[in-house]
Amino acid sequence: MSAAPTRFAVVTPDPAAWGHVRAFDEVAEAIHQGILGLGHPCERIVGALAPGCTNILFGAHHLLPGRMPPPETILFNLEQIVPGALWVTPEYLSLLRRFRVWDYSAGNVAALRSLGAGRATLVPIGHVRSLERIRRQAEDIDVLFYGRLIARRTDLLRRLEARGMRVVAINAAYGKERDASIARARIVLNVHVADEAWLEAARCFYALINGCFVLSEHSADAAESGLAGGMAFAAYGEIEARCAWYLERPDERAAIARAGQELMRSRPQAELLRPALSALLA
Repeated sequence: MSAAPTRFAVVTPDPAAWGHVRAFDEVAEAIHQGILGLGHPCERIVGALAPGCTNILFGAHHLLPGRMPPPETILFNLEQIVPGALWVTPEYLSLLRRFRVWDYSAGNVAALRSLGAGRATLVPIGHVRSLERIRRQAEDIDVLFYGRLIARRTDLLRRLEARGMRVVAINAAYGKERDASIARARIVLNVHVADEAWLEAARCFYALINGCFVLSEHSADAAESGLAGGMAFAAYGEIEARCAWYLERPDERAAIARAGQELMRSRPQAELLRPALSALLA
């Protein structure tokens, strides 16, 4: 008799404790659907670990303070492993060293391994059909930014406003509320927390899937991320000028947005997950 298939659960923290954990939702949905697409039983759970399953845990540093997950748990890391990163504390690094880690960034994987997390594995973020769900609306937002509103970002957004651009900055809206703004934006802007950072693929991929034009601050790993062919890039000091340039060129924006959506469709999450799952189940 053949063994029962491994059951998985994709787990995110309870947003009632800290609402910003909703930022994990779209990546968690992609991973959940990708595992199902490979034929494995998989649950999607919020706020608790699933007994009898291999849990794929997002935001471990938020979900289980003072508790240790079961040893077979996989930690999916979306934090940037760079100097000064807000959530990369000694406690979180200790967890990452102790468990198997999946990570969206090759740069993160290399950094984690250098820090002693020897089981860190690259799992790029890809496409699932359920995430194509934003209907484009009349574009009455010139530049949209969503994410943590630190000074490096807000200073830039103020300068864009001073140029006469209609700017919307979202710090605490997720799901349909945030999507309603994405649907109306000419430019979805991605800006790093610090000068040196990896491309925030977890933020950008959802806009790309939904056919949005994304302009990102330049990232050293842009080409390595696999997303560069579907986005526009500019150095931090050039973002104002590039926003103005693209706002005057709707055809350019539309062509890049189409390329981004097609690029994401060519990256099915199930296929990007297959190597990591095969290694896990071998």
